[in-house]
Amino acid sequence: MWKFAPDVSSFTLIDDLGNFMPITDISQNPFNKSQIIIGTGNEIHGIPGYGAFISNDGGSTWLNARVFEVDYHDIRFHESDPNVA
Repeated sequence: MWKFAPDVSSFTLIDDLGNFMPITDISQNPFNKSQIIIGTGNEIHGIPGYGAFISNDGGSTWLNARVFEVDYHDIRFHESDPNVA
């Protein structure tokens, strides 16, 4: 996971998330830029994953939501409710 500078002139590594992980979607909460959800794996293409991961501190730490039965390729936050993704 990389973070770009505001002027997009450079970027820095936030977290390599350990071993190789097939990240298939990334969504940032438009109401809270520090909250990020990533989805891993894609059942449609036969790519196993590790579920969804949530960060509430801009990617410094991650919590595995341990929901594996979902195909993570289109994670979005609700337009008017920041607590729903």
